[in-house]
Amino acid sequence: MIVSQPQTRKIILLILKIFWVWLMLQFFLQTFVTFELWWNNIIWKIIWAWKEILIVMWAGLIIYVFAKNINCKNAQWLKSDIINRRYQLKLNQMPIIKFIIVFLLTTILTLIISLLINRVWISNYILSAKYNLIGFFIFILSFTIARLFLNVEDLKIVNRYNKLFKVALVGAFFWWIMVWLMPNFLKFFGYDWLNYEWTIWEAPPAAYYTMINQWAVRNQFLFERPISFGFFLVALWPVFFMGVLKWKWKKQVWWWSIFYGIIVLSTLSRAAIWVWLLITMIMILLINFDKIKKIFWKLILPLLILIGAWGMFFYQNSGDRIHSNVWHIQLPLEWIDIIADNGIFGRWAGYAGPASHQVCYNNLQDPKCQQIKNINDKYEITTIGFNPENQYIQIWIEYGLFGFLGRMIMFVWLHIIGYQVWMDQKSKKFGKNIRANGRIIIWLSLWILGLAIEGMVLHSFVDRMIVYPFMALFGLSYALYYKQTHERNIN
Repeated sequence: MIVSQPQTRKIILLILKIFWVWLMLQFFLQTFVTFELWWNNIIWKIIWAWKEILIVMWAGLIIYVFAKNINCKNAQWLKSDIINRRYQLKLNQMPIIKFIIVFLLTTILTLIISLLINRVWISNYILSAKYNLIGFFIFILSFTIARLFLNVEDLKIVNRYNKLFKVALVGAFFWWIMVWLMPNFLKFFGYDWLNYEWTIWEAPPAAYYTMINQWAVRNQFLFERPISFGFFLVALWPVFFMGVLKWKWKKQVWWWSIFYGIIVLSTLSRAAIWVWLLITMIMILLINFDKIKKIFWKLILPLLILIGAWGMFFYQNSGDRIHSNVWHIQLPLEWIDIIADNGIFGRWAGYAGPASHQVCYNNLQDPKCQQIKNINDKYEITTIGFNPENQYIQIWIEYGLFGFLGRMIMFVWLHIIGYQVWMDQKSKKFGKNIRANGRIIIWLSLWILGLAIEGMVLHSFVDRMIVYPFMALFGLSYALYYKQTHERNIN
């Protein structure tokens, strides 16, 4: 028996709240249960897959609704109690239909290439897609669910999620202090004081250092690594500024912005710091677009000069990091040779990290994994599996040209959403409330830009803590904004 639309809406809203809050807790809880209590059997592995199970259930719900409610003759929704009849629609009223088509084509082509041409196990492809494609899938699911079941006023759930941002910032600050003063205490929560770099299936370190015996402690909070926390901070910064700071008095905006900057600096992630500064400049220009020339000459340009000078000083006086600096630049250049040899179909799904670390950990005798291991020996890497430190090269190596082009089209499309809404803002064709909701879309599109830049030297768009909640927020917000503007045009 299908519940009525109001009941369905309440259930979906509750699940969304649980989804976002539980993601904030999972890293800590998983570390505690796995490495302190040592509960790491198949049952707990299934429990930790709760979010993937939920995603599959969402997909099943959408498939059921389409199967029960669509008339293939004219693509018109029929009567149903599970959807709000006020928002019955045609397929051509789904503004992401082209995005869905590109996603399906990319998935089908890369699956065929992986199974039939590169001959890998279906499990390898699933694990690889979990890192490389699932973010787009979550966006589609979230958009479709919001388009069918939620109302315009449900956009306030985004502001509720903003409250978690402050909790994360304050919690990260006290976590950093604890790591400085008593890192041994964290062993009671599953962390290992002796681990300076976390390898797969080992307890994460209680404190990350720039080098093993140096003083510079890096802040990872409850995340797997400091760079993961840095990704999260860059991703939520535009939404935090829009949802939490914009309506506050100026002193509070300055205080929270400075505090936020300190937490970003505490990660000691160069990519996170640089991109955070860049996104901050873009936000200042967007908010003060009518004063763009004055802002650029009086603030942005001097800030760029200051950052450049500081960057040169940092680079010249951080001898222990020169290897890493060169590595991020040299490594992708060397892997261009692999793309040249296997550019059309790629090597195989799961060939590059982070998927390869898990694929090959469980298949040490696999000839393909041995091939990776030999490459690692060549580059003096001790871990099994290889990460090119560039998400674009990672995709091309695993899926080939077709997978790379499909993913880039979807990636660029997410940027275009923000640009289209920005043009709506400039035209002032909508009321104040709609424009306020539209700014949420602009800021969400902006965090995609931040992760896109970071992806040139890291793999920021595969971290589940970042991709899962924010792609769900993006899809939900865009669906309700479209529903709001569509309803206004009809009226």
